[in-house]
Amino acid sequence: MKSRRTPQRPRRGRPVELQVAGMAPDSPWNVLAYETSLKGRGAQLTRADFESCVANFVRYAREVPVVLYHADLDPEANPDARKAHAWITDLRVGSMKDGEKTVATLEGRFRWVVEATRADVEAKSLRFGSITLFPDAVDDETGEAIGAYLYSFSLTNNPALTRLPELAADRRAALQAGYWYGDVETRGDLVEMLRCVFELPALAPEADVLAALARLETLLAAPEAPEGVDLDELVACLRRALRLPVLTSSSEVLTAIRAGLAATTAPSGDMRASPATEMDRMSTKNLTLAAQLGAPAASEEDAEKIIVALAREAMDTRRALGLSPTATAAELAAKVATLATDAARVTGLAAELETLKAREAERVQVERRAHVDALILAQPQLEPARSALEAFAAQDYAAFAAKYPKPQVDPRVQALTSRVAPSGGATPAPVIALAGRRHNDLADARAQELMKTDAKLSYEEALKLASREINTRKGA
Repeated sequence: MKSRRTPQRPRRGRPVELQVAGMAPDSPWNVLAYETSLKGRGAQLTRADFESCVANFVRYAREVPVVLYHADLDPEANPDARKAHAWITDLRVGSMKDGEKTVATLEGRFRWVVEATRADVEAKSLRFGSITLFPDAVDDETGEAIGAYLYSFSLTNNPALTRLPELAADRRAALQAGYWYGDVETRGDLVEMLRCVFELPALAPEADVLAALARLETLLAAPEAPEGVDLDELVACLRRALRLPVLTSSSEVLTAIRAGLAATTAPSGDMRASPATEMDRMSTKNLTLAAQLGAPAASEEDAEKIIVALAREAMDTRRALGLSPTATAAELAAKVATLATDAARVTGLAAELETLKAREAERVQVERRAHVDALILAQPQLEPARSALEAFAAQDYAAFAAKYPKPQVDPRVQALTSRVAPSGGATPAPVIALAGRRHNDLADARAQELMKTDAKLSYEEALKLASREINTRKGA
């Protein structure tokens, strides 16, 4: 493994799908590196580094070159060694067993360019590889720090990571190395894997695959294995292909296979409920979806967290609106529209309420003043205490009214019409005298009548109109 701080060549382009047109359909997944510490080199590989490599692979739409012995870093190396013997066209984060612990891996698929090099890998003349990684890469155009960046992969027989699985150029070679070429995610994948492990023809019917599996179960149940049949190696190959723990027993391996075959009768049925598929794998689906939602992420793990958070937020919103999780977008829009209408109506009602409160406050204020005026008119000796009386009434009008009842007004009213004709012989206007009633009481009564006929009229405005009417009558 070799590393540098910054890339030496620009990286341009928009993100595209990892699957590249023309890639061989039988391209195996190969482990390029695994997380570990190389104390002698002062380097460390982490899962975060691998996730960053995958994110940058997607971001810059690059195929990573596969060269020989890190020749791409040596200007004086043979040009044939420096050229791309293959291209890494797909990249992901996976996992593998390293002793008793599980470690993250960086895995890639190759599109071979030089057939002779591919043959060397198949013949085990070239067995391993070594990555060239920029741990703290910087985008040359923007200056942005982009994290770990996979620069190239070199074929070598002396890798710094000594526990790497051997490289495989095709599926069968991968099986012979004890490392399955891909994921077992569907029933079709499982059947194909069994066909290869049992070394059946590529077009062998499924019945032959099931018969071979039954034969294996019979042999495992027998006291002794037939001569020439290495049952332990066969079960180990199945275990590795299904990515099961190293201590998984033969019966548990067969149970996992049977569970996968029983998942569905359709060749392309989903097997994700099977233990064989409980693997830590990374693709670009969540990264792409997060970007489409306007929340780009740096890694698949971050993208998954964003998507889950948005989904939970959407469900919480639906529950808060009284909708079921399966409500359609039209139902959600209708509910939001109804709430928006109700909110506008509430705003209008709130404004009306504030207006009514203001009118009521004006009415109470005038009533308190009229009460104090009537009290002082009946008891002139209280005039010096007017301020105290007004403060008492403002603080607790009920207590004030209980202690100082408003004086009663004499109800008798005498209407006097003048019999004296003015000069000129015109008939005089009637003069109305209201004995025993004060101006304030008459104005209050008339103001109440005016407010009944005009709801928009405030009490203060009505009182002024009433007062003017009374004064007009008196003046007449």
